[in-house]
Amino acid sequence: MSPLQRRAPQKPQQSPSNRSTFRRTRKVILHSTLTGRSLGCQKVARSPADTPLSRLYGNTRTLGRVFGVGILVVKIDATSSRRSTDLMQSIDIVVPCYNYSRYLRECVDSILGQDGCLIRILIIDDASSDGSVEVARDLAARDSRVELSIHADNKGHIKTYNEGIAWARQTYFLLLSADDLLAPGALKRAADLLDANPGVAFVHGRAITFWGGVPPIKTDVASTPPRIVPGPQFIANICANPVNPVTTATAVVRTSVQKKVGLYKHALPHAGDLEMWLRCAMYGDVGEIYNIQGFRRMHDSNMCMLYAADGLMIRDFTQRYQAFQIFFAEHDHDLNDGEQLRTSANYQLADQIIDEAREQFRKKRLYSSFELLQLAFRVAPAIFLNSRWWLRVARWFWRRAGRILAGVCPRY
Repeated sequence: MSPLQRRAPQKPQQSPSNRSTFRRTRKVILHSTLTGRSLGCQKVARSPADTPLSRLYGNTRTLGRVFGVGILVVKIDATSSRRSTDLMQSIDIVVPCYNYSRYLRECVDSILGQDGCLIRILIIDDASSDGSVEVARDLAARDSRVELSIHADNKGHIKTYNEGIAWARQTYFLLLSADDLLAPGALKRAADLLDANPGVAFVHGRAITFWGGVPPIKTDVASTPPRIVPGPQFIANICANPVNPVTTATAVVRTSVQKKVGLYKHALPHAGDLEMWLRCAMYGDVGEIYNIQGFRRMHDSNMCMLYAADGLMIRDFTQRYQAFQIFFAEHDHDLNDGEQLRTSANYQLADQIIDEAREQFRKKRLYSSFELLQLAFRVAPAIFLNSRWWLRVARWFWRRAGRILAGVCPRY
């Protein structure tokens, strides 16, 4: 029989003269039992309203009832604490780092400061030479939620990402570069949306791109509530506008889906994330959060800057084209309109390449414009049969024919 079910002992028959003394004695016995304080004559003489236990619980009439209340308070408090922990969402966050010691601490602090989630952090240092390892070890020593994986040799970011995917085991998963940051409350908002919609494969939100210091903005205010986009519609939207709509720093994936989807492709060092989101959308819907969920830091050593260093975006266009080719080669048969979507993606991408070629032509970079037109032809030859494209070419040539013939346009 539990303490809460135990009945108070039967009271002996008392005369009215000693009834109040008996009550005071019971009160003092209970107080001493719970606090460990010794009994004394002055304790017995104290009135019921003067004891600390009486002030806390009031004038309880029987020992059994007061004792039961004391057990109940302790039991409920412990149970509610366990339940609140059990109800919290669990998220694994992988932080790949290569020579980002100046950003690593701020990144990890933005994760540890998240409320409402149980988190584990794995910092994977890819053989940094700038002191990143020392910063990572200090962070791990300060907080048991931080784990380390240190590479003796540089393995590259794709292998590092895939190591993080293999490590993940909690309900949700996030890949956060060491130079990016989470917005306050981002993980809770993402996990709440995933919890409420079991059919959602991953969620993402808005991100602020910044140089230098983090801009002071409100991250907990959104004018539009979150929405759920069906997976096929998400894929169709990207094919209609072939750019990556997801900032990786805001993308929280259901870990079970990530395990099914698999790893990042080594053939896509720049556009691997675009292809990853297309694959994830094959396994479920996509949640879109309109709050600011993350901060994307721009600096001279950004990986994305390397793919735009030539000023032509040729490497970026090429990687995006390869991402679509790989995705449709693997999943064309799983889509009802796979061939149509592939054609749409190639055509729209070629159109973007031609726009860039036009811009290079305007800047008098004739050779660069020609390179881009060659790439556009490789991506979607049919676009050159479009009368709209030929009209563009005629306008360009007509406006600049004199300069071209005069050799004004330099060759780059």
